[in-house]
Amino acid sequence: MVLTDKFNQQHHAGFDLNGKAGSDFFSFSGSHVVDNIHNTGSTSLSVSYSDTKKVKAQDYRVEFYGSNCQVSRLPDNVRVNATAGADADGKPMLSFDGLQVSIKGNAQNKDSFIVKPVSDVAGRLKVVISDPSK
Repeated sequence: MVLTDKFNQQHHAGFDLNGKAGSDFFSFSGSHVVDNIHNTGSTSLSVSYSDTKKVKAQDYRVEFYGSNCQVSRLPDNVRVNATAGADADGKPMLSFDGLQVSIKGNAQNKDSFIVKPVSDVAGRLKVVISDPSK
């Protein structure tokens, strides 16, 4: 993931054969969220990468307790310091370990989710440049 991100950054620093600024060479995703089947709220979470160098190859549990939430690293259940904030649309968001987790909907007490930041990254890596002049 870091190699792909660095490759894209280097590609952005250059120009194509037509003198246009470089763009992403690869696209990657792979983070996904698993809802607890016992959740009673309407919340959904989505994950994006804010700093791939800080992303760890570990899963996390996000649990809601009223208006508060707790993030724990799995499988050792160590609490992770998550910074609460808002995304560009003003929706709640958590930031931790190179991830940004957007929160939509209303969580109920004890709703929980498993965040899997890297489990499918290799399988979803794609080359987005199809024109050899790029």
